[in-house]
Amino acid sequence: MTAHAINTPPSPGMPWPEQGGVYVGTRMKDGAYHHVLIPGGWEHDVQADISTAASAITALGEINGFSDWKHGALEDLMLAFVASPGLFRRKGNRSVQLSNKEVMAGIRGSEVPMVMIFDFENGAVIAEFYYERHECRPFRYVLAQ
Repeated sequence: MTAHAINTPPSPGMPWPEQGGVYVGTRMKDGAYHHVLIPGGWEHDVQADISTAASAITALGEINGFSDWKHGALEDLMLAFVASPGLFRRKGNRSVQLSNKEVMAGIRGSEVPMVMIFDFENGAVIAEFYYERHECRPFRYVLAQ
């Protein structure tokens, strides 16, 4: 395996075997550009709420030779929707993916903790109650060189 193969991504939506998944795009994360990957299709999803998603993904252990998979951000889900929508369920409740984005929303005169979800059926971004369980796809980040 060459350094070029490890650090040069394929086209979005294509497998990147050297990095253990499907490349969905590049985005700024923690002040640097990172390549974003998913491990494959919905067989890698876990059902969780925001408080259990990270540990549920960690509990999956090694996927495709890598164990540094994380609970993805809303931006990651949007990249995946554009690059590889066919790797996600597209109908019904299981088309909804939970992001790691927490927000506070004003409901009935008080602030309520909510989470952002992304619906692969129609591309909608929705604020959902904090405790609701949804599908969570692991994501992996590779620092762009």
